[in-house]
Amino acid sequence: MKFYYKLNEQGNIIGKFSVKPVNEDSLLFVEEPIFNNVKWNGDKWIIDDNKQLEFDANRSKQELINIDLASIRSIREYLSTLETCPKQLKDHEKAAKEKRKKITDFNKKQKK
Repeated sequence: MKFYYKLNEQGNIIGKFSVKPVNEDSLLFVEEPIFNNVKWNGDKWIIDDNKQLEFDANRSKQELINIDLASIRSIREYLSTLETCPKQLKDHEKAAKEKRKKITDFNKKQKK
């Protein structure tokens, strides 16, 4: 699918359309699929370094959140097996196991 991109004078994307808008003769529309980290220089798409850095940083933040969440679960699972583990943490792990079981049971039914 091709998209039309509305660009400002600096070549930054300010709108995206799946069909060419009518009565937009004064705007530049380009029929080329692109990503948010590029910019139109009048002849071709070029990578905007700042946007690429921002994209990479945001992707890294999300990956770090996923790692942190996985680590928290692993730590909680480990600590809940210790005799010295506080009851509150053991209760959290028990509740988490029950929730995971509900999800697993649902997923198994969906596969049938």
